[in-house]
Amino acid sequence: GTFLGVHFTQLQDAQTAMALGTIVVSTGNVLPLRGLKAARGRPTDVEKLVAVEKSISRAQKGVYGVWFDKLSDSAERYSFGIANRPIYQIASVGLFVVRVTDTAGDIQNGNWIHASPRAGEGERQIDGAGNYEPTLQDKTVAKALVDVNWAAIQVDPVLGYKWKLIPATIHAG
Repeated sequence: GTFLGVHFTQLQDAQTAMALGTIVVSTGNVLPLRGLKAARGRPTDVEKLVAVEKSISRAQKGVYGVWFDKLSDSAERYSFGIANRPIYQIASVGLFVVRVTDTAGDIQNGNWIHASPRAGEGERQIDGAGNYEPTLQDKTVAKALVDVNWAAIQVDPVLGYKWKLIPATIHAG
């Protein structure tokens, strides 16, 4: 069967759930845990949740994965998270989908994807000169499993730019 590795997170104050396949990065902050019990002066509950936000710049490092789905409406029955807040899943490795946009040109099946300048969107992985970078790197999010010809895609009337949700192997975790 298909394998999909996931991380868990909770939203920070004023954050809202994101669209399927949105690229997220670690903020560098660990979310508070509930119900820690001391054992010899140390917490027994060591699982940590990392705070995430949409990627915001091209080739952004700190990629944590792509937004997957809600695991639970509450953390009540889990040993981690703030009890009255939902737990969300971030796809980090395996077969899934990623949102891509046209900022670095057409995408070919097998191209690596990294974050684009559009929040939460990916693009064909390029270097500083705009040339395709064909190697897995610390900024890589995924590998495309389909071709994307942007000339055949309509501009999203709400967002004002072209984007597409594509199947990919996720390599962020």
